[in-house]
Amino acid sequence: MEPAGPAALSRAVSAQDRGEGLGFGMPDLAAALADVDDELAEFRDDPSPSELGDVLFAVVQVARKLRVDPEVALQEAVNRFTARLDHVERACPGAIDASPERRLELWRAAKAQEG
Repeated sequence: MEPAGPAALSRAVSAQDRGEGLGFGMPDLAAALADVDDELAEFRDDPSPSELGDVLFAVVQVARKLRVDPEVALQEAVNRFTARLDHVERACPGAIDASPERRLELWRAAKAQEG
């Protein structure tokens, strides 16, 4: 499913900036984190796309409070994940057939290699 228009993370930042300008922002990081907790609780009760969107939106608020571009943070996380997968595939070409313990060992080795 391809999103229409600007990236959702960028739109979320813009919407939150706008909301903050109208007094609807989170006052600080602690409040933003508490909102994530609240949204996660709602998602656990109703694991719907709408509630998942609310969780993601709340996480963007945390990024804003940390002065981190959520798009950059997510891209970096994806890059780390794929680098770990690359490590696992090189170390164990048949990783899918390895035991869960072996895959976890490979994953930890890949993480440790990041420094």
